[in-house]
Amino acid sequence: MEVPCQIGATEADTPDAAVTAAEVVITSLANDDAVREVALEEGAIPSAIGDRVYFDRSTISPGLSAELGVAFARFLALPILGAPPALPSDDASLSPVVLPRPSTTYIRC
Repeated sequence: MEVPCQIGATEADTPDAAVTAAEVVITSLANDDAVREVALEEGAIPSAIGDRVYFDRSTISPGLSAELGVAFARFLALPILGAPPALPSDDASLSPVVLPRPSTTYIRC
């Protein structure tokens, strides 16, 4: 954790402590289980995130993305798409996926 802390990051002992002072929360984790543990379990980020924006960059199941869309007021799925060898070669892409909510009004700017 030395390098991130040298450029201004703050180390935290728990996920909720990590997001307490954040303006935006971004996770990029290995799989559904890791995302569920950090984002949905008690003591995880829901208790601390409030109405701030939560981006998840993990490649997870559509079902878990739907759960996150319900659990967080402002959620955006932003999975990294591409096979692992594509990442170092810059051939992977980021594709935002918006999960609409019933009775939500979206304004395009």
